[in-house]
Amino acid sequence: MQERAFDASTTVSNRTPSPVTPHSHVANLSAPRPPPALSSVRTFQSQMTPCCFPDRVHVPLRLIRLRKLELVLDVRRGGEAGLLFGVLWLAIWRLYEDKSPAMQLPILVELIGVSIFAMVHPLLGAIQTSVTPAVTASKSNDTRRPAMSPSGTREREMTFLWMTDSRDYSDCRDDGSLTGLLFAPILTSTYWLISLQQLAQHPTSSSVPAHWLIEPPRELPASSFHPPLSSLQSIVLSRRKLVELSIVCSTVLFMHMTYSRWQKYRRLARRDSENASSREFPPKKEGRRSWLYTKFSVTATLLCVLLRMASETEVPVSVFATLSYFDVIIISLCFQFVIYVMIRLAYRGFTLGELSVVATGSTAVLMESVNLTKARIWPLTTAFIETYRSPTPLLIYQIALIPGAFLTGFLLSPILVISRNLAQKPSHRLRFPDQKLPLRKALAGAFYGFTVLIVGGLIGTWTGWCLGVDPTLPSSKIAGSGSPSRNPWMWFLQWLLLGQRPWSRPALLTYWALVASISVAGWSRQLARARKSGRKIINVHFSGPPNTTSTVHSPSNSSPTSGSGVANTDNRARSGSGSASDIQRPKHRETVVSSGSGPFTSSSVTMSHSMTGFLDRADKRVPTLSLNARRKFFHGLAVVMFIPGIALDPAFTHASFSVAFSLFIFVEYVRYFALYPFSATVHVFMNEFINEKDSGTAILSHFYLLNGCAMPIWLEGPSRALGYTGVLALGVGDAVASVVGKRIGRHHWTSNSPKTVEGTIGFIISTVAAACLLKTTGVAEAFSTPRYIIATILGGILEAFSLQNDNLTLPLYLWAALILLGAV
Repeated sequence: MQERAFDASTTVSNRTPSPVTPHSHVANLSAPRPPPALSSVRTFQSQMTPCCFPDRVHVPLRLIRLRKLELVLDVRRGGEAGLLFGVLWLAIWRLYEDKSPAMQLPILVELIGVSIFAMVHPLLGAIQTSVTPAVTASKSNDTRRPAMSPSGTREREMTFLWMTDSRDYSDCRDDGSLTGLLFAPILTSTYWLISLQQLAQHPTSSSVPAHWLIEPPRELPASSFHPPLSSLQSIVLSRRKLVELSIVCSTVLFMHMTYSRWQKYRRLARRDSENASSREFPPKKEGRRSWLYTKFSVTATLLCVLLRMASETEVPVSVFATLSYFDVIIISLCFQFVIYVMIRLAYRGFTLGELSVVATGSTAVLMESVNLTKARIWPLTTAFIETYRSPTPLLIYQIALIPGAFLTGFLLSPILVISRNLAQKPSHRLRFPDQKLPLRKALAGAFYGFTVLIVGGLIGTWTGWCLGVDPTLPSSKIAGSGSPSRNPWMWFLQWLLLGQRPWSRPALLTYWALVASISVAGWSRQLARARKSGRKIINVHFSGPPNTTSTVHSPSNSSPTSGSGVANTDNRARSGSGSASDIQRPKHRETVVSSGSGPFTSSSVTMSHSMTGFLDRADKRVPTLSLNARRKFFHGLAVVMFIPGIALDPAFTHASFSVAFSLFIFVEYVRYFALYPFSATVHVFMNEFINEKDSGTAILSHFYLLNGCAMPIWLEGPSRALGYTGVLALGVGDAVASVVGKRIGRHHWTSNSPKTVEGTIGFIISTVAAACLLKTTGVAEAFSTPRYIIATILGGILEAFSLQNDNLTLPLYLWAALILLGAV
């Protein structure tokens, strides 16, 4: 549908309305009703909107006498496939041109094999079979089964993970299978190419960028078991294994997709037979579903081990040769475990492609933590520290913060589950209703207390143990379990004073805190005043089935129990942050102080009322923003916050990104599991910024935005210009593309795409202009402007064609394209 040509949220209000899905209904009966013939209007607008390409191209294939095979090519998906395959083959070619000794031809063959196998499922989904009328005449009178519904058509066209169906994924027309299969090999091969180029040009340099203010990476001592290796040589060997890791993950995903599609075809074939099985698939029972998934996961892991064993035979092409059997088993099981847990916990929050990208990255971080621990325990028998980034304290702290936050949630999951169930249950159904609030307080206190113990004890001890001794000391290469460790808390406090100036990092922290506080406080006040005044806030809650009703909450009737408050719908339908009585906020009361009544009639009270009145009048003059504008505000905020940090101190910004991501995880724990007393406040605030992309149980938009801005820094590229890629792509390009596309966009790329050519042009121009501005001011090094423009064009077209979350894929794709094209 042409979302930019026609907005379905045309509801009369003095506040710019949020988008409303065609299935939603406004809960306020006094609000004007939308036009009744919504679908016909949208169809008419779709037909009148000029498009650059058709939706689909039909190619008839006459191969069988009684059947007509038709190849239906989706133009949008074909364009996305061309962009992904093109960059992958460019990476393969660049690696083939490299003649360093570390280059191995079998890895290129594996990458070529991944690209070939990735074509299978899109082609199978594009082939449609239609039986001739003579054959179908005998079954035309069968009215026992209704026609295929849209959801059934989606089930036919898409591929899913084993033991999952369309209900487990976000509502998207594209399953993202190409992204899931190709994206990780693109990134890892590009990442390996960077290290190969560094080793060829500067063999004695450090693997840490020269402008980063961090202590040198740790190196293992030489022993009789292996020769000494520099940090850059270790990074080259480690990233070669990272490419194999991504290939293992893509292979496992391909096994799941193939077996799931085969079983789906079997079920569809049996459905029309008289002996059709009535067994539901996947099973409703969580235990049986998990058991079947576990059996298939073990089978897929054994197949990967067999492929690894084949590399030791006389087979001309070896597979996973650089990985040990232990690595193959851990990678395969971890990838499948992470991706299944994400499906079950973040229900309807991901597409298959997004799941694969996130799960592959999570597996890589887990392997880094395993290899760090292994090198610390057995330093003499370990050849090198197999981390894909430099083994500096930045990496150690990131592993402690982000995986440590998930580990904390896993260890305290019983408390979290009980808290959520207790908050969801109405008070009258409890045995002791008056004990509900004390129980919630006790559970929240237990969670906060045990979190402090886990972070300060288990995670803090591991962090200090991995930090070891100061590498600048002569005894820095003394390793082993008996070597001393550093206090991680004191180290971080001392590191705060080791910037360009002793005050530079505290000043940067103060700047970030000030900007974030002003933004959050400003939005909280604006939203609260909008609820209190007569301006209605129309919002849509995309949790649950597609028919979830939207709510219109009027600030003049602010009690959530009235049915019009956002908190009532939020805690029941979305986050489970408590019942309506638990989450409701006190009504706004006007405190009237009459003159001359008691000792409180002072000038301070008068000034307070004057200031409040001034702010109230100012709030009424400030225009309220639409949902899209509210979301893009945070994209612009990312530019204001992160550009100074990346320019002045990228190493400190690296650590700050990790801290912020960890805090986001704990905030989501508080919101989703209804932890007293912050759950209601957090949920009501975040609810004002969600859209259809947050259709699952977890709110992920802020994670995607932070991750997209942070990944180019976390990847530790050798160029300053690469570090700005995420902020420029999301904070500048994506925001400008959205505004331009919605305001002046007229020409859509395809008839079923909401993206416009004008929006893509705005993305390209704004991103290139911002990058050139950084180069002109000396904040970024010189780069090839023509090649930068070409890479940005590729990224802009991918943003237009791909239906995956662009906050996740766009910065990484642009980062890889810039490196492969030699722009930076």
